[in-house]
Amino acid sequence: MMHQDQLAMLMCESPFSQRMLLTAWESMSVESRAQVLQAYRDQQGEPSLALLSRASNDTSEWVRALAAGARALSPQNPVEADLLERQQSDPSPLVRASVRRPSEWLVAADLFDMTPLERQAMVWNDPVVDGALIAEFIEIADGAVPVDELADLMREYVLAKGTHRVFTEADVAARAPFCTATAFSAIWQLVPHAPLRVILPIVRYFPVSTCEGDSIPTQVLDQMAPEHLIMLLGRAPAGLAGVLDHLRRHRARFPDAVTRRVEAMTVPPIIAAIQRA
Repeated sequence: MMHQDQLAMLMCESPFSQRMLLTAWESMSVESRAQVLQAYRDQQGEPSLALLSRASNDTSEWVRALAAGARALSPQNPVEADLLERQQSDPSPLVRASVRRPSEWLVAADLFDMTPLERQAMVWNDPVVDGALIAEFIEIADGAVPVDELADLMREYVLAKGTHRVFTEADVAARAPFCTATAFSAIWQLVPHAPLRVILPIVRYFPVSTCEGDSIPTQVLDQMAPEHLIMLLGRAPAGLAGVLDHLRRHRARFPDAVTRRVEAMTVPPIIAAIQRA
């Protein structure tokens, strides 16, 4: 792995730095080559076609997959078309799937034409993939697509670090571009009726409030299974104010196990310990 100062020097867009990067590429370790390509992803930059050409011929499947997802290529450009053809005909299924990128014209039904790996790659390659699109596909695909594939797609959407999808209540800036009110509501609306394996990553990891302050829809809370509510209440309290308020005000709607958990979160820990004793 390279030191950050060396990496920054090589990734500078000046002509000389780009020349130095191409010269250094052949002597880099696999990890350093992957580090360069990942740095372009993290900075939302685009590597040069010359670098992509070398990376697409790499002996490492990992490096070739990163290269395939690093930049959208145009079939109308002869140089880019040749590179795209190489990526799409790569012997590795992971590399071929990594070529898949989202489009502004993409609709939920289009995901039926993708392999499971291509759906995951589409999410991984797009820092602002629409959660409402994912939710709609899961709705219409339930029963037509294996549950394991739907669960993997949801886990990719919620957990993918390659797209800066860091779903923590504290990291508002990172989730702001994709955690819109529409996507937030669409994902949570799945919880009352989606298959269990799809539900779990939502309840465990998906934001409990939007950047605008919206909380989980109350009708979703009313329909959630008790074990899922208890799992939700086990998360960090930040952002749960709206959830706790609804559960307190309508405690008669919920089982004792849920209301006891809410009370324990309301009472100071030392008092709760005395009461349990």
